[in-house]
Formats: sequence, C-alpha cells, structure tokens
Amino acid sequence: MVNELQIPGYRIEEPIGKGGMGVVYKAIQIALDRIVAIKILPAHLAEDHEFVTSFSQEAKTVAKLNHPNIVPVYDFGNHQGTYYLVMQFVEGRTLREMLLSHKPPIEQIASILTQVGAALDYAHSKEVVHRDVKPSNIMLCPDGKAMIMDFGVACGSHAGDMSGVWTAVGTPNYMSPEQCKGKKASPRSDQYAMGVTVYEMLAGRVPFKGDNASVMQQHLTSPPQPLRGVRPEVTLRLEASVMRAMAKLPDVRFESVSAFAREFEAGYYEPSASAQANVAVRSPLSTPAPSPGAPVCLVGTPPSDMPLPAQKPASTYSTMYAIKGGGARRTSPWIWVLILTVLGAIGAAGYFLYPKLIQPAEPVKSEAPTAAEIAAKRARMQRRRSSRSGNGASARTGTAATSAAGDIRKKQIDAGPPAADAGSTPGTSAPDSASDEKPDAGQHKDETAEKPNTSDQ
Repeated sequence: MVNELQIPGYRIEEPIGKGGMGVVYKAIQIALDRIVAIKILPAHLAEDHEFVTSFSQEAKTVAKLNHPNIVPVYDFGNHQGTYYLVMQFVEGRTLREMLLSHKPPIEQIASILTQVGAALDYAHSKEVVHRDVKPSNIMLCPDGKAMIMDFGVACGSHAGDMSGVWTAVGTPNYMSPEQCKGKKASPRSDQYAMGVTVYEMLAGRVPFKGDNASVMQQHLTSPPQPLRGVRPEVTLRLEASVMRAMAKLPDVRFESVSAFAREFEAGYYEPSASAQANVAVRSPLSTPAPSPGAPVCLVGTPPSDMPLPAQKPASTYSTMYAIKGGGARRTSPWIWVLILTVLGAIGAAGYFLYPKLIQPAEPVKSEAPTAAEIAAKRARMQRRRSSRSGNGASARTGTAATSAAGDIRKKQIDAGPPAADAGSTPGTSAPDSASDEKPDAGQHKDETAEKPNTSDQ
C-alpha cells in the first residue's frame, strides 16, 4: 500500500497512525530533505465534494496558525483523487498511547492542560474551532512539550453554518452536548472536549460508555461519575473544575480553556482551599431519561424557562456541590454552627478560669507555735512574775522597817530622857542617847539597802 502512494515532492515511508479522518504516514519532503507527516483522507470523504471544498478552505486557515503548541500545516493538495495534508513530524507519542500504558500524575495532567489550553485559546482568537479535541490528537514530546494537531476538521467563523456537512464529524466520546444536537460548535465546545480528555487522564476511562447513540445521549442527559471515587487524591476543587468544564450548558463553562487550566492547577496546588458557592451543580448518580425533545440541564444553573427532568423520589441519591471559581464543598452549615458554638464555650471558660489557674497558691500557715516562740513566751512570763514578786517584797520590807522604827521612836518619846547614872556627868548623857539610836539607824539603813537585792531576785 505504501509503495502505491505517490505524492509529487514526497517519499512515503511508513504509516504512523490511523483515525476516522484518514491514515497518517511518515514521509520525506524531497526538496528540503526533512521529515514530515502526511495525512491521506479516506476515499468516502474524498468523494464528498462539499466536504472537500470546506476542508480545503479550512486547511488554508489552519496553515496560518503559528503557535508553539500547535502542529503546523505545511501543505494541502490533491493528486489523482487522493487528498492529502502535510504537517510537521513530531517526535514522541500521542496521549492515547500513553493512556494505554498508565495514568499520568496530576502534575503532568496540569502541564498538558495548560499547554493545550494555550494553543486552543490562540486558535479561538483567530476564529478557528478545532471540533475534535481528543487524546489521539495530542502529541507528547520527550522533553515534556504537548502539541495539538489535526486541525483538518476545524471550522472558522467565515465558513457559515455547516451543520449539514459537519454533523457526522467528531468523536462521540468527546463531543459536546451542542455538537450532539447538531448545533454549531463554539470555543466552549473545545473546552468540553478537553474536560472529557482531562477526566479520562484522571480516571483512566471516558465518563460515558456504550455505542455512539448511547454515548451521545449520555452527553445530553447524564452527569459523569465523581472523580474522587476512582482517584482519592483528587481534591474537591480540582474535581469541581473538571465538572464545570463538562457542564451541559456552554454558558456555565469557563470563559476560556486557559481559565479552566488555571483553576485545575489551583485545585492541585491548594488542596485545602474551600470557597463559597456562586454556581450550583447538581450531580445525581442516577437520573431517568428525559422525554424526547425536552431541554435538560444537570450541571450548572439552568435558565428559568428550562425545566429539569423528574427525579426519582426515594432511590435517587443526589450530591450537592458548591462552586466558586471551581471550589466545592459538601459540609452542612449546621455542622459549622455547632463547631463554632463549642469553640466559643471553650474560649469563654478559658477566659474566666485562666487567671485562677495561673495565680500562685498561698502557703498554709501552721497554727502550732515553734519551740523558739514557746521559749520566748515562757521567758517573758517569768520576767513578769519575778518583777511583780520583787516589787511586793520590797514594799512589804520597807513598810515593816518603817513601822518598827516608828514604834521605837514613840517609845523613847513616851519614856522621856533616861535617868543619869551616879558616875556620869551631864555631858555624857547625850552621847549615850545618840549611841542608843545608832543601832536603830544602822538597822534601818541595812534594811533599806536590802531592797535592791530583793528586786534583783
């Protein structure tokens, strides 16, 4: 088959990929001697004149895109009924090939989303919508660079409403609800497809499974299963960002893919962050199919004139998410009221008890006197008794002596002068009287001198 392909100016070497839009071959551009990738459109699309005309016009638009994360288009042509698209050959593997072997870490998912989001936003600024974002269209280089390719099915604003031509274009597993309804794709359609791709990188599977018709119906009516159930390290805010990118209504999604990438990265680096709700998201695990033609909105805030499908009264388990900038929470407000009440009670108790706890205890005074106090008290009492007894004895001794001296003196006065002896002279009577009184005086003096001795005792 390779030998049968003949494209002027190129030498086809080997096939390197295959998809719904054709087979990709590795080739050599002879004039520049460089390796390129050539996509050959399948025969059933090459026979559709309307498709080929639109594809040729869009190939010219995509060739003008110049972004480091977009695989550039070099050439487009037709040789003997074979339509081909020449692109840059990128060393590496597709995201699909990596997912077949393992689930990437969240940090790598954030890097891929940031790079591809920047590329898609750039294309959207040039009024080009990819329409077929999926893992097989994302190339991963050995140095960690991510590039999106295959803009061949893109549409621009100048192309008009081509819903009749593009209804069958796209991959059902990644198509947005508006694409499933046959409506014109928008930049937020690419955001939805990127949200499905991120979901698959986190969970290891696409959110919806089944045949094409069943998958498209689930895109319209069913919410995806929560990511935290299949990957515990996913935070609420990170999960909510993916669910918002996959909202059924385009207006509920982020304003750009880069905004989605920033919120996803914030959810990864701020796992403990929580925010109040400004967009309500209902995620029932089981939802009955709505009646045909009835508008539905299971993710996001629907318009007032759009009814929601009926819910099962008893068997449906609903989880209410609250999002603000992608954050989410499930905690009842009464739990926070209870927690705040308990904390307030603990704080009030601590406020009143803390001064008593830190006040040092007063030492207990012993009522029993010490030995030194007893001895001092006894000494004081002894001195008081000695002082009282001494003063009383001195007073009694003085009184007795004075009384005795008074009696002797009275007797002498009453008796009169003593008679003179025969041999005595009148001059000698006075000394005798004086000498008679000397013992009394000396005795009184002795008695008086004894007072200090009695007091000292």
